Amino acid sequence: MRRLLSIAFITLALITLLTSCSNSKPENIQPILSFKGDIISTSISTKQKLLATLTVNPSGTIEIEPTTTKGLKFIYQNSQYLVSYNDLTYQADSPFLPDQSFALAIIQVINKISQDTEVEAINSDPETVSFSGSIDLGNFELQVDRKTRFIKRILVLNKMEIDFNNLVKI
Repeated sequence: MRRLLSIAFITLALITLLTSCSNSKPENIQPILSFKGDIISTSISTKQKLLATLTVNPSGTIEIEPTTTKGLKFIYQNSQYLVSYNDLTYQADSPFLPDQSFALAIIQVINKISQDTEVEAINSDPETVSFSGSIDLGNFELQVDRKTRFIKRILVLNKMEIDFNNLVKI
């Protein structure tokens, strides 16, 4: 009888353990998509770092200003790509940035997240919720701080890492 009770207890414990560790879908939170802050983009292959200020307005306008070239801005507004330097502005319907550009990656990921198309929560821990999707540059992972809902990092697999710092909501 004691042996039968031990087997029953072990079986019940295993069933409880296995069902509590099931692959449930991670919580899907909505990241804050209206902010200003600093970004550091690191190339996976060359380890080169680029620093910039990023502003995402409530209207959806995205401005990226590299810190090495004051006055130069890459802007995405109303499906238009613009580059401005001081008072000069160039506008185009399609991206004029290189395919491997961190600016283009940021624009495409933020647009994808804001439209909530083909993006799913893939991982969750007490501090971060991760989302995955695909852009022209390849597959990406977006990491969002669970508490603040600010973007922490964009990883474009095998290409670049973009870290977000000092974000404030606008």
